[in-house]
Amino acid sequence: MRQNDQVDYDLTRLGTREFEHLSQALASEVFGSSVEVFGDGRDGGREATFRGAVRYPDPPAASGQWNGYGVVQAKFRQRPGVNNAGWLCNQLTGEFAGWKKAIKEGRERPDYLLFTTNVVLSAVADSGGIDQVHKHLAELAGDLGLQGVNRAAQRSHQRLVRRYGEKAAEDAVHTARAVWDRANQIHFLGRYEWKLLEIIRPGACEVSTRDPLAHAIRYPSIVTIAGVLASPHWQQKASFLSTQCEVFDEIGRRIGRDDYGWQPPKRHPLTYWADELEHQRIRVERERYRSSTQHSRRLSDSDAAGNSTRISAI
Repeated sequence: MRQNDQVDYDLTRLGTREFEHLSQALASEVFGSSVEVFGDGRDGGREATFRGAVRYPDPPAASGQWNGYGVVQAKFRQRPGVNNAGWLCNQLTGEFAGWKKAIKEGRERPDYLLFTTNVVLSAVADSGGIDQVHKHLAELAGDLGLQGVNRAAQRSHQRLVRRYGEKAAEDAVHTARAVWDRANQIHFLGRYEWKLLEIIRPGACEVSTRDPLAHAIRYPSIVTIAGVLASPHWQQKASFLSTQCEVFDEIGRRIGRDDYGWQPPKRHPLTYWADELEHQRIRVERERYRSSTQHSRRLSDSDAAGNSTRISAI
């Protein structure tokens, strides 16, 4: 996959089958124990399904979190490139046509459809690939009578870029990768990553750091950490010693770690990150104090000059 013409993680090297397994693993992680994963065979185009209330979206949208019958489907393009949006729209059109036929024949109508894909869509407002696919999905969803359709096509990295800017997102992901590597340097993969590996490549006892699969299965945790690091809210808390522990606990909560109250050692990526934020805050406060003092002096000098002029006039 690519972001701003820079290679991130080449998911095309996973192949169709392993990308489907990756989608199943992520669905299990996001939606929890209600997920039913389908193996190879006649599954009606479904990679996984879920039922009941799930903690998605998180944080909840204005309409609340999902509650119903949902289906996860993977759309893998072996050679992404020209007209990714057109290719994906065609794929979605075919899938929805299949669903309309299946529903007429008696198959249960899903409340939610979630599509995953390895293709990258441009983020240009209105004319970009993301908006094209989103509008196309909205039309198809209306025809099928769905409660909601969500596209899981784009990487969370792009959401960080749109929300916080390219530089802030890049710095956050870079630091998050260092944090994740440090946390898992002994075993290489964390608990969640081993779980994904078992689903995607059953029976595997190890995976090379150069294997694209290793990057793919650890990427969700890295982006989750980056979401905290890029947030002004958590940056503000990290800049004060009294609230830094809340940031570390939040990172642990989001990636499923139980060691709350953990304090990173001095030579740790999180420590360097928090120290820099503290120094930035102190510099800003000093600059504000200096500017305020200079402004007060100018007002005082102006008042003094005015008084002197009135005295001279008398």
